[in-house]
Amino acid sequence: INFGSHTEATVEKSVDSLRHSLRRAREIGALGVVVHTGSATGGRPRAEALAQVREYMRPLLDELTHDDDPYLLLESTAGQGSSLCSRTWDFGPYFEALDSHPKLGICLDTCHIYAAGHDLTGPSGMRQTLDLLV
Repeated sequence: INFGSHTEATVEKSVDSLRHSLRRAREIGALGVVVHTGSATGGRPRAEALAQVREYMRPLLDELTHDDDPYLLLESTAGQGSSLCSRTWDFGPYFEALDSHPKLGICLDTCHIYAAGHDLTGPSGMRQTLDLLV
């Protein structure tokens, strides 16, 4: 899934796949669906990719109208290539692009954020990292 892709077919498949996952999650009573945040491909700027994320992902969030609908949990990535959300401070622009939708949340992959450069080796590093999220 990559809503930031420059390839139309990838974006269309991403929409279909996430819509299916959200529907199935509701059917089985899952609390959330975890999805990677994608990358700005094709040499495009982050802002352009985030605008595309908004265009295609926001309508899927708006389909979550029932109390028992799952949350969409954005998972941090390890930061390879032109990742849209590998450092904790990348979540802010991503949430802004999606209007901080009430069904939006975070899946903080500690292995990924450590690989992206956050110091999680001690309590103070973990605390500093988590403080960046609030």
